[in-house]
Amino acid sequence: MTNDKRQFFKLQPIQESWDLVKLTDECTIYFDGDIIVKRIDQTESSYLEKDISIATRARQYILPKTARGKEKKLTYPSLYSRYDGTLLFKYGVYNNKGYIDLEHVETKRSLPIPGFDAENLVQVEEHLTQFITSPPHTYQNKLEQLFTKLKRHKIKVGDVFKVERSMTTHGYVVVIGDVTKMRKEGMFAKESIWHDLMAVPLFVRVYHIETDKDLALEEIANLPFYEGCQIVMDDQFMRGQYPFVANKQLTEEDIELPFGFGPSLSFEDNSSRISWGLATVSKGGSPERYGAPLQYNLNHGVSYGVTFNHIPFNQENYEAAFEFFSMERLDFDTFNERYNGLTKAQYLDYVQPKK
Repeated sequence: MTNDKRQFFKLQPIQESWDLVKLTDECTIYFDGDIIVKRIDQTESSYLEKDISIATRARQYILPKTARGKEKKLTYPSLYSRYDGTLLFKYGVYNNKGYIDLEHVETKRSLPIPGFDAENLVQVEEHLTQFITSPPHTYQNKLEQLFTKLKRHKIKVGDVFKVERSMTTHGYVVVIGDVTKMRKEGMFAKESIWHDLMAVPLFVRVYHIETDKDLALEEIANLPFYEGCQIVMDDQFMRGQYPFVANKQLTEEDIELPFGFGPSLSFEDNSSRISWGLATVSKGGSPERYGAPLQYNLNHGVSYGVTFNHIPFNQENYEAAFEFFSMERLDFDTFNERYNGLTKAQYLDYVQPKK
């Protein structure tokens, strides 16, 4: 990594007056006096560089940030535990995919540099050089945005957000369900799979578009969706990493709530359940099909961010679930009518009551 490359990413150039200290075989730090100003971690498959400003005593002990804190001996774990800094730059290869990331530690903003095929660090560095030689036309603007604080947003059902897909394009997503709010309001049965969702989850639909233009709400509302409902943490929506566009009145065409089937996660409860939207049905015992244990699909994973791809309805899981419960095949509305959920029309009245 050269100083010219550092300046391209607005990283601090290494100064001749700084002292280099090898903290471990893979970690190097630079001192400006008794201040640690840069940390570099390098392995056979990754490179990380972070601009920091951490005061030490005699370069042996890390001083606390506040008067109430205690100093710690300078070691890799004690340095790693400090989140001080401005820019964090890293690149590497993982599972034959290369990545290049630049993040502002304080604003929590990052550059949306797409991943790429790569087998080793040399290929990643070649890609990095090519990126620097021919950056996207939006690069400087995106770089400046890293230093701007994000606006926090209080999420409501119907909120539409813009999500970057690359350095030059973006897509859109709409929130169709606030899982935490529905839990608090007792909208899920005790056995519902959606009680097992981790973090602060949202049900969202992703519009099927990649564009370099900012669309009006009326244009967004007429776009088709990717198949399926995604279950996503609220973090990037709430913190402003996905810019808020507008709030829309949802329609039945917007609503596609998740389907899950599987066993209770409690050791004391030997039951299985189907959850589809707000309705849940449960039954004792472990399902078997054709004498073999059934492969469950609880569908209760929560992703950190939005993905732009289809999540088709799992027809095999649907068939297996209804077979185990010895039930006729039902559509969404009929299932919810029968098992104390909400039809699409009722769900709309619940999440966006008419004024």
